[in-house]
Amino acid sequence: MSPNRLFYNARNLTVSEVHIFTPTLTNTLGLTWTRTINDLASATVNNLAAVTTNDGSLAGWGPEVGGWSGNPDTGILNDTINWVKGRNMINTGFEIRDTHAPQTGFSIGNANGLYTFGVGTPLPVGITSASGLNNLAAGSPSPSGLVSLMVGAPVSLSEGLAFPGLGGLLNGLGAVYQLRYWNYSGWLQDDIKLTSKLTLNLGVRWEYNSVPTEEHNKLTAVVDDSHLDGGSIYRDLVLNPSPLWQPDWGAEDFGPRLGLAYRLTDKTVLRGGFGTFTGLPIAQSSQQSGAIFPWAATTTVQAPTFSSVNAVSAGTAPPLVSLSGVTIPPHGNTNLIPPNTPLNLAPELAYFGRPIELNAISMSLRNGYMINGNVTLERQLPGDMALSIAYVASNGVGLQGSSFPNAYAGASPQYTPYTDANPGLGEFQVIDNHEHSTYNALQVQLRKTSPRYGLTFQASYTYSKLLDTGDNSGLNNSQVQQDPFCWRCDKGPGNINTPQIFGMGAIYSLPFANRQALSHLPTRLTHGWEIAWIESSRSGPPFTVTSPYPVAGFGTDTYYGVIATRPDMVGKATLNSPSNYNQSLMYFTPAVVQDGTTLGQQIFATPGGKATGLQSQPGNLGADTFRAPFENDLDFSVIKDTNITESKTLQFRAEFFNIFNLHAFGGPGTTLGVPGFGLFSGSNSGRIIQFGLRFVF
Repeated sequence: MSPNRLFYNARNLTVSEVHIFTPTLTNTLGLTWTRTINDLASATVNNLAAVTTNDGSLAGWGPEVGGWSGNPDTGILNDTINWVKGRNMINTGFEIRDTHAPQTGFSIGNANGLYTFGVGTPLPVGITSASGLNNLAAGSPSPSGLVSLMVGAPVSLSEGLAFPGLGGLLNGLGAVYQLRYWNYSGWLQDDIKLTSKLTLNLGVRWEYNSVPTEEHNKLTAVVDDSHLDGGSIYRDLVLNPSPLWQPDWGAEDFGPRLGLAYRLTDKTVLRGGFGTFTGLPIAQSSQQSGAIFPWAATTTVQAPTFSSVNAVSAGTAPPLVSLSGVTIPPHGNTNLIPPNTPLNLAPELAYFGRPIELNAISMSLRNGYMINGNVTLERQLPGDMALSIAYVASNGVGLQGSSFPNAYAGASPQYTPYTDANPGLGEFQVIDNHEHSTYNALQVQLRKTSPRYGLTFQASYTYSKLLDTGDNSGLNNSQVQQDPFCWRCDKGPGNINTPQIFGMGAIYSLPFANRQALSHLPTRLTHGWEIAWIESSRSGPPFTVTSPYPVAGFGTDTYYGVIATRPDMVGKATLNSPSNYNQSLMYFTPAVVQDGTTLGQQIFATPGGKATGLQSQPGNLGADTFRAPFENDLDFSVIKDTNITESKTLQFRAEFFNIFNLHAFGGPGTTLGVPGFGLFSGSNSGRIIQFGLRFVF
């Protein structure tokens, strides 16, 4: 067995020409070629299944379970004109990007299979702890993926088999497809000095990404557009989707910009800006349509019997056929696949006994956009200091994210409309435009940049709030929603939301050389002393308390292998005092930890879960409603520069990271019903001291 390897290599070549027409009019023409080589693969060991955990308790190991490579070539042509005319500074130009992106398809599981172990799996046997205080009864939820592996209780087994005429050398791995797409943009900007106190910035940018195409008709899509082909193929799985999504020439392609700077007094300036920015589809969006299907059929078995050897049938999947009965690709040539060819997955369903799973992209995909704005007041203060106070806002609309419109594996028929239309189609992930975000912040900064008085520093404080519907992962790293049909139900603090941040960095030159009492000492000893420190304090990251049970009817996610169900909040979850963290290692008070660990249902309720293994409904607890403890850190340095000669200096540094050895606990255990619930299991690094010597010449 060998670990996965990730290879990345970027290359670029740029040629530019600057032409000066007059001292006030210039033109810059540029031509650029870039190539980015990405490769993720590992060696394959025959007859051994691969293993991974969905909670990170054990790194994945085993043979190759997939692989991907992409080597996009991009040619860029741009031209910019700068013209100063009276009170105006005009900047205008355009850019054209042409990208050819050969990709290598992959499948999940491959012929050897991929077992996923995770939190919450019912234990087939009881486990006795050394102390006797943390015994786990048979049938109780597993506390981690590692424990599930130790007792041989996987969440699922994924396997992939190549389709004849489509798959690569190894069950989908190595199947090459060629993407091509264009990007066009143009802009006009004018800085206008209206008066000696007021400068305006006016501008507009237009940007458009073409719909990607594949040179040999190898992409796939699930039709979620009821108007395509008159609705005759709605909810079908098609090959050669044409177009992959509808071209978007809407108003979102235009981004107006407005900025101003107004000098209120000689020492006070008001600045502000507003603009909209097009949220273009990312490159990975089109790649989803050629990642797993149609190279290989990927299926998943829930709660299988674990075996370390290959448990998957050898060979290939049945050939793909269209609804009209034509074998795909016709005559072994993908160039002959007609546009929007609907597939009949009945042979695959009969062969595997369960639906196939895949990635897709919404055929109704559109550009999202961001609306950003800020207002800043800057003031010069005595002592060479400057103070700035700013309000910053950002609003994201129609951003891209993943959704699961056919619910999860094993879902009830009322939640699987795509399976109803095509019984061989199971859980699939779709990239669409459901995400929304809002960010508001107050930012204050005080800085002293001159070395007068021997001191320079910068201190800043941010008070902010970020809400979104697409990144409520926090410490839990959950990529799916508990209700696959309600993204707004998962609206909450964003993963990177840090409400309060304070930071300060300073350097102070010690005035030993000016002390009369030290004047008799050599200057090499008294000169060149400095101390420096960096202090940071911030709110901890958010996290979500989760149930160990899937929601009845919605099925169990196998794409990411996580259970995103939240419990009902029926009592008050009181928090422990930070002064007790070191002794108890409890985030919540003991009563809350006890209730959560034993599924006591007094604070966090999982209705129906203990009796049936399925929670009867999505929980009412919000996403990312709790937050890890505040994090504090102070790094301190002592620096001594000694001039040996005029051009040579010896520098000594003594550095103390986290000098006060402050603990910053990570998030506690978040899954109900396991012994680690509500308990801290790790903290930041302790104090680190290092010494350094540097010779400068």
